[in-house]
Amino acid sequence: MDKTKQVGIWVRVSTEDQAKGESPEHHEKRARFYAKSKGWQVREVYRLEAVSGNSVPGLPETQRTVLNIKTCRITGLIRGR
Repeated sequence: MDKTKQVGIWVRVSTEDQAKGESPEHHEKRARFYAKSKGWQVREVYRLEAVSGNSVPGLPETQRTVLNIKTCRITGLIRGR
């Protein structure tokens, strides 16, 4: 049985970060590099672009993340930064 850690990447880039040239793709790329350096497999990418931090809990992407954690589809979450 393969015991490679299965992870998701949580990408949420603030408007302020985007103004500094930090794109969601840049954050995802760094998170993928980190996962690779640890020998982890990226199974999911969760994107929350152009949303207020206050609205995150009720979003479908947040619910999908929680479901994948509860069902052990992923066993870790990397915050794309």
